[in-house]
Amino acid sequence: MTWYAIALLVIIFGLAGMLWYQVYGMVKLDAKSRGLKRPRLWGYFASSADSGLLLYLLGRRNYVSTMNEADQAEMEGRKKQALWLVVLLVAATVLLLAAMML
Repeated sequence: MTWYAIALLVIIFGLAGMLWYQVYGMVKLDAKSRGLKRPRLWGYFASSADSGLLLYLLGRRNYVSTMNEADQAEMEGRKKQALWLVVLLVAATVLLLAAMML
């Protein structure tokens, strides 16, 4: 591997960690607004388990969200950051694949 492939791998792992944190934050904020017990645990479970996010999305249907304006603004900010992180992850992965073919 060349130095730029290693650098791209480091960037990809960093972006993936940042995306994990954004998903954790969004789920924690949503669970807190719905009154679920242990929102931090739900955030961790939904962002790290294979089917955790699906289980969270299915389980939260039974609770009504009471998110205030500040929390809604924070959620929108986290969504935008997560979208940009996904775009950057895809771009870095394409660059890594192109670098591996050289």
